[in-house]
Amino acid sequence: MRESAEKYIRLEQNMYSKGANNPIFSYIAQNLRSELTKITSNIEYAQLSGDVSLLDDSKYSSQYMLRLIECYLDFLDQTNISQNVEPVSLSALLKNVASSMAPYAKWQQCDLDLNVAGRYQPVMANREVLNTVLTSLSSVFIVAQSEVKHKARPVITYAVTRSNKGITAGIYSNVEAINSAMLKKARNLYGKSGNPMSASVSNGSAGLYMADSLLNNMSYGLRVSKFHKMTGLSASFEPSKQIALV
Repeated sequence: MRESAEKYIRLEQNMYSKGANNPIFSYIAQNLRSELTKITSNIEYAQLSGDVSLLDDSKYSSQYMLRLIECYLDFLDQTNISQNVEPVSLSALLKNVASSMAPYAKWQQCDLDLNVAGRYQPVMANREVLNTVLTSLSSVFIVAQSEVKHKARPVITYAVTRSNKGITAGIYSNVEAINSAMLKKARNLYGKSGNPMSASVSNGSAGLYMADSLLNNMSYGLRVSKFHKMTGLSASFEPSKQIALV
């Protein structure tokens, strides 16, 4: 109870110190209001018409916003992220994230693929926060695919590879919806004034900024990279000294 109370106090202090009127907070609040309005309307119409398919829209819409809010709460409470690390299997974590995101991807009419060739040591990271970050990035990728014209059905690939900086976890797609320009916009977002619903924020930059900020505390940071002719985002982590895991 004491730990939960202390975390709540830190979150409240961080919210005020970072400024609740920043574009990220405004973006989440505006979208939450919009999504809740749609959810309410869909439920009411489903009750009147008996069209239960509208409830799927409400379910996935609410899940998307919950993922964004979880990422925002972690973003506010970064105090102990770099300290509370443990050995984490990137392969197992990406597999779990891909599995949890599969229904949402199917609803957005794209496919998910996991590409892990070989055995990799666990890395040092905050497991809970990393799961939130990868899930949030997955949502950004999936939504981005739905907003880009494409001839073939989009495929989002989760991959683990080795690099000169350690072991890398990446999310890539065969439709280039996220690039270096978008990541640059995200990094310039925090603290900017202006309309919180502008394209620079609503296209996923808020989610990217928070993920980038969180990853900086437990990896070498988020970067745009290539994998098998696909473009995506990846982060490299220091291997732990533990025995290798698949």
